[in-house]
Amino acid sequence: MKKNKTLKVACGLLVMVLLTTCVISTTLARYTTSDTASDTARVAKWGLEVSTSGTLFGNAYKDEIVAYDSAANKLTVQSSNKADVVAPGTKNSTGFQIKLAGTPEVDYNIVASYKNVEDIFIKAGKYATVVEAFGINANTDFAAENLYTKTDDTTYTRATAYAAGTKYFRLDPVTVNANNNGSYYPIVWTGKLVQDNDPAKTYTTTYKSLDAAVQGLKSYINNNSTSGSNYDANHKIDDVYTLTWSWDYQTGNDAADTLLGNLIVNNKSVVKIGDGTATTLTDGTDYHLVVGCEITVTATQVD
Repeated sequence: MKKNKTLKVACGLLVMVLLTTCVISTTLARYTTSDTASDTARVAKWGLEVSTSGTLFGNAYKDEIVAYDSAANKLTVQSSNKADVVAPGTKNSTGFQIKLAGTPEVDYNIVASYKNVEDIFIKAGKYATVVEAFGINANTDFAAENLYTKTDDTTYTRATAYAAGTKYFRLDPVTVNANNNGSYYPIVWTGKLVQDNDPAKTYTTTYKSLDAAVQGLKSYINNNSTSGSNYDANHKIDDVYTLTWSWDYQTGNDAADTLLGNLIVNNKSVVKIGDGTATTLTDGTDYHLVVGCEITVTATQVD
């Protein structure tokens, strides 16, 4: 009896040991799965350069633009008030440059626009500079075809006969011929494009007006598209566009050049000759004496 009791106790202890072993085993052994991930990124390169340099006009010339207080003292043109000027025989072969350079790591777009374009011109037609005629009397050869009387502040009427006490004005007619769009434009413009910094990829175009020249610049940059030129990421660009000009009096219209020079002194000193009358000119319609414009080039990342 005692032996059975001892056996039962031993069996019970064995069961407890086994249960404890199971508990410990469960604590020390289990399935595990793990993973580690990391990532970094830098800012994509932009680095696209859109820059301008140079100048188109100056206040002193020795053919080309020079310093106003040139030590040579042999200037062909010098402004009286240091304002920028142009004149027959002047030019600028260095010009104004727009540079586009860089290799962005994003798609990008380049767009050019311009505004406030003004150019020097005088319309084709028959004109004269008004000069008061002195010494006209009955005994003088009365050249009625060249003598006018002043009707009002803007109009002159051809004289047909001598009248004592009348103030006469002599109008010797000159003809202005058109060289562009019905008008005479004295300044010739040149646009030069050098692509990829490669002299072999040089393209030059001559324009008869500033408006045509800046349209040519816009067309190049915008690639004949209203949305501008679109380039893929990592597309390298290294282009320079140069705009220059010249006012060549040797092949120009001397009479027209002289009229423009007189108009800047007195806008009522030049008249256009009609049928029996002569009238003063209207700025912006018959002529213009200022040249210039504003050009903007913008580069933008494309979404």
